[in-house]
Amino acid sequence: MAMPALRALLEAQGSSNRPFALRQAGIETVARLGARDAIPALKKLARTSLVFNKQGRELRRLARIALARIEGAPAVMDQARKAS
Repeated sequence: MAMPALRALLEAQGSSNRPFALRQAGIETVARLGARDAIPALKKLARTSLVFNKQGRELRRLARIALARIEGAPAVMDQARKAS
């Protein structure tokens, strides 16, 4: 029931206007849930280069970690953590 709202949070256009903590919590939640249907939105977020500030970089890092966790790739997850 909450997944559509979480997916909408990750996919929202202009979502840089949303509070960092809210977006961070959304990414962490879909990772904990193992929400495979959030993968496309996470991939888009992980690849975006429109936000260059520290929080944008952190959200991209979190998205990469979430993807690795959902897709079950521990080596990729370790690499994403080191990239921070």
